[in-house]
Amino acid sequence: MEDTRSEIANLKQLISKIELTGGTRLPAEPQLAQELNITRGRLRTLLKKVEQEGLIWRHVGKGTFITPTNSPDNLPIIEDISIAEVMDARLAFEPGMAIQAALFAKSSDLKTMQSAIQSMETSANYSEWKRFDFEFHRAIALASHNALILALYDMLSKQIANTIGVRLNNIYQHDMPSLRVNDQHQRIYDAIASHDPEMASKIMREHLIAVRTSLFDMLDV
Repeated sequence: MEDTRSEIANLKQLISKIELTGGTRLPAEPQLAQELNITRGRLRTLLKKVEQEGLIWRHVGKGTFITPTNSPDNLPIIEDISIAEVMDARLAFEPGMAIQAALFAKSSDLKTMQSAIQSMETSANYSEWKRFDFEFHRAIALASHNALILALYDMLSKQIANTIGVRLNNIYQHDMPSLRVNDQHQRIYDAIASHDPEMASKIMREHLIAVRTSLFDMLDV
């Protein structure tokens, strides 16, 4: 029992270390087992335990991902917020967030963004797609390397999920968002990767306006 507690503590410490450096994905199992000095079979047992605790989530064929410490599920929400208010808040906040990401993004941040875009393009359903959409936008917040921007984004994303999430789940039961959305994400990434803050802000704003227009049409706002 003591060995198990020690092994789990070591795994949790490694997860925290990865998240503090802006990472969102755990190393492959062989590397992770080697770092923790345990067998791969033992590692799978430990990963299952921490997954049950909500610290990680696994995507078959993609890898094991860290659930953000400031997950939107743990943040307070404001009731009776309209879709228009949520989108106005996004338009006021996220273009500036993109500016900071373009100024301060590191290569590891860019890899996380690009991985999220690729995962969205190959998602089998909307549930998968929206998880990687969240990962992409949160990676931009992380790329700002500003703890307050990250905290504010996490609060905003909670409002998005609370205000719009369930209705979109119903709309996309048997469908996926337009491919144009993935193209917009790629253009945002390109501007950030080019360290062009003005262009990153401009494209993010265009993206959010397009999302708002589409939402209003689908939800008959």
